[in-house]
Amino acid sequence: MSFDDFCRKLSTLNLGVTDQALALLWFHDEKTPEVRMRAGELASLIRKTGLGNPNQTRLTETLRKSRQVNEHSNGFSLKSLARMQIRERLETILGDTKPKVDQDLGFLPRPVWTNTRGYVEKICEQMNSCFQFEIYDGAAVLARRLIETLIIESYEHLKRADEIKKDGEYRMLADLINAATGDSGINMARDAKKGVKAIKEIGDRSAHNRRFNATKPDLEKIQSDLRIAAEDLINIADLRRK
Repeated sequence: MSFDDFCRKLSTLNLGVTDQALALLWFHDEKTPEVRMRAGELASLIRKTGLGNPNQTRLTETLRKSRQVNEHSNGFSLKSLARMQIRERLETILGDTKPKVDQDLGFLPRPVWTNTRGYVEKICEQMNSCFQFEIYDGAAVLARRLIETLIIESYEHLKRADEIKKDGEYRMLADLINAATGDSGINMARDAKKGVKAIKEIGDRSAHNRRFNATKPDLEKIQSDLRIAAEDLINIADLRRK
């Protein structure tokens, strides 16, 4: 739903100014999780869209009293429970929307992979979604893909990519892992070396064994391995945006 459509539908609910501001903050949080917006920004949006004409100082105070936001030096952000409460309040105008996945509490929590690369973050978001909605083979295959991606990123960052290529193409994951965890590898931690092998094993089964279907316990067995290996490789590849 576009912002203009959202505001048009929001105007039909006859909400107070504070609830309008919370709804606008919710809309932007859906697009950019954990977004922070100042009361002045929200007040300006309310005026520009014709929803009302709020007083910025009064809106700041009522947002604080709503207990649905966290206040930061650069604006307000929604509390976790407030997201669900506001969505329920807006249900009549939203229609069918994408199910919400709590990435902070996901199979691989957001702090591990946020602020890295867009394509890395997308893999992690999809993996967490698969796990939450019990698509365990999908989660296993995406975990395997994440490790493959991070090993390649590490070698590229270290300017050693040629070591894991054959005829100009990257080798299969088994060869990548052997290279990365070997004596002349990329200085992975001992637990991370063990983890990437366990992740590959379950990912291979889900991708290639037609009689195998991953279960929640299968994924939970590698959850710690994945976190350790992903964090280690992200640091080696220096993927954090400064």
